[in-house]
Amino acid sequence: MISLKFTYDNTWGCFCEPFKGIENEKIISNYLMDIKYIGSIYEKLSSSELTNSDIGSEVWGGEIVGDNVEIYSLFEPENVQVRLSKKTMFFILSKWLRFTEKDHMDGDEEIVEI
Repeated sequence: MISLKFTYDNTWGCFCEPFKGIENEKIISNYLMDIKYIGSIYEKLSSSELTNSDIGSEVWGGEIVGDNVEIYSLFEPENVQVRLSKKTMFFILSKWLRFTEKDHMDGDEEIVEI
């Protein structure tokens, strides 16, 4: 199970962190915080026909490979660090996108578990 905590802070804005501290959660939360073109990645993940595509960020590599998503450090590209289903990543990114687009009050939180 993957558990992420989305938080809003008046100073820092929206941020994502691992809820249980599991390594996969750390990598996914760092990836979410680093991606700049969320809408573009959302579109790629929502396409059932797209089976190979780059969805990386400045620090994290991200690849759609068939029905899976692989996320890895660009500093160690041969070492796939997280592999999850495209459907799971789409769910996580959908929740993150909705959270970042909402109006917030300081301290707003949302826990996402899948």
